[in-house]
Amino acid sequence: MNQVSAEFRKASNRQIADTTKRTIRENVAISAQLSKISDKTVELITNNDCLKERERRHRQEIELLQVSETLLTEKNIANQKVIFELLFDSDTDDVHCVSKQGTPTLSIVTLRRINGF
Repeated sequence: MNQVSAEFRKASNRQIADTTKRTIRENVAISAQLSKISDKTVELITNNDCLKERERRHRQEIELLQVSETLLTEKNIANQKVIFELLFDSDTDDVHCVSKQGTPTLSIVTLRRINGF
């Protein structure tokens, strides 16, 4: 009976040792996978932060460009109004537009041709 008991303990200890070894191997493999996943997560978070900052800068740039576009559009409309007023108010074709320095730039005839009148 003691011999059977001893052999049972040996077999049981071998099974426990094999199970323990297998569990340790599985834990090592899972730890390696978790480490890779963790590294990839850090990389993705860093990448995401860079992309968020890039998007923020682009949004700011778009806002500035939209403001500039609005201002330039308003300025363009005002300039077109002046040009049209000069075109339609002028009865003579020899009138010239004068720059800020007082030098002639374009004649009314030229302005009419440019604008299709």
